[in-house]
Amino acid sequence: MLAMISARFKKDSQKHQSGQLTTSLLSPNLSSMKVEAISPPSSAWRPRTPNASSKAATRSKHMPKPNLTLSEKHVSAARQAVLSFFNASPEEYVCIFTSNCTSALKIVGESFPFAPASRLVLAEDSHNSVNGIRRFAEKQGSTVEFVPCRLGGGFDESSMLDAIREVIHSPSLLALTGQSNISGFRLNLPVILSVAKQQGYYTLLDGAALASTSKISLSGPSSSTDHLNGQVDTLAISFYKLFGYPTGVGALIARKVFLRKLKKPWFAGGTVDVVLFPYTVTESKVPLERSTYASGHDIRAESGDPATPWYPPQMATQGIKHSNGAPVVRILTPHRETVEANTSKSPLGMGYVLPLTFHDPTGVRMSNADISRKAAAVGISLRTGCGCNPGAVIGLLSLKDDIVRLQESTSEGVIEYEDIEEFFGHDIGVVRLSLGLVSNFRDVWEVEKVVKGLAK
Repeated sequence: MLAMISARFKKDSQKHQSGQLTTSLLSPNLSSMKVEAISPPSSAWRPRTPNASSKAATRSKHMPKPNLTLSEKHVSAARQAVLSFFNASPEEYVCIFTSNCTSALKIVGESFPFAPASRLVLAEDSHNSVNGIRRFAEKQGSTVEFVPCRLGGGFDESSMLDAIREVIHSPSLLALTGQSNISGFRLNLPVILSVAKQQGYYTLLDGAALASTSKISLSGPSSSTDHLNGQVDTLAISFYKLFGYPTGVGALIARKVFLRKLKKPWFAGGTVDVVLFPYTVTESKVPLERSTYASGHDIRAESGDPATPWYPPQMATQGIKHSNGAPVVRILTPHRETVEANTSKSPLGMGYVLPLTFHDPTGVRMSNADISRKAAAVGISLRTGCGCNPGAVIGLLSLKDDIVRLQESTSEGVIEYEDIEEFFGHDIGVVRLSLGLVSNFRDVWEVEKVVKGLAK
């Protein structure tokens, strides 16, 4: 996608005309910049004369500046490139830049018109940024229904379809994580989204993990994630999960008709055009972006294979055993090839994610903290714990009944992580291995060496 943005930037810079600003932002050295005079605007904005009332009026539109003129051109090109990448028609969708996927999901949650008769349906195997939307629904008295996580991650499709077939009487939302960041489970999106739309649900797709290894096309016939035929009302992504950098940039790609249903509970610098004191506010054309954008940098990247060839970490880890023959690791999700062979359960198979637990020769679990420290000693950073997805971890480790007992034994109703460790006698969570765009054979090989070093 960066290559597309870069190409668009290059094309725009080649087309500049006399009187427009041109600049090279690839180097922080200001001496490398080329700046030409910028033509003044044909007409300057002038404040209107206040009426007889005592209201004060403020126009939030910024006066034309060379850097903002250039930024607006580049940001517009970037929006179009993002829409094109996800095959989202600019006539139907709009790209709203955010700080990350979490921010995009929060915008939908806090702006959605939840009501007492509304329903929010989501899966237990979801990222916490999706789970957190329940707070906005609960505050309005809406019904929140979680589809249980099954052993091995994900959920039974029939359970999800039963949940969304409930009759709704107010605006209701189905929030889906396209690919679990812990179990790697991928949804049968065409079937689930089709039923949800037939029932009148608005649909939100957390595409942070899915978009990094699968093509998501928001338009076209509904047969796979390649073609979802407008059934996704809004898609949330983080760009660093697509190509490694920059952090702090994400997007909400939303249908325009869906945006008209949202009402954000705040406004900020670049989100409004006119503010009248004490009451009236006129929102901008992209009302959900949180602030004024700064001058952008021309980020260039070489195009390449959008998905990493799959070298199964199972092959590198599952055969490693202690001297008594006991396995060092336990893989908590089904083998990828097994799942892909059973297309009725998961048409897209499993993602490039592997949750593990480590065990000593007697089968007792090793501490995740110890595993992390030993890996760090040789320069490898491992993600351990619940990975912002406690629902998946509880399902993978079959802890649901135990968690219920823990909740019932806590009189105050507040559970700290230390309470969980004390209840189970050890830390809870998994070690997660995941492959992405920048992964290679050496990464898997280095992890294999760490696992071999744990064998006794």
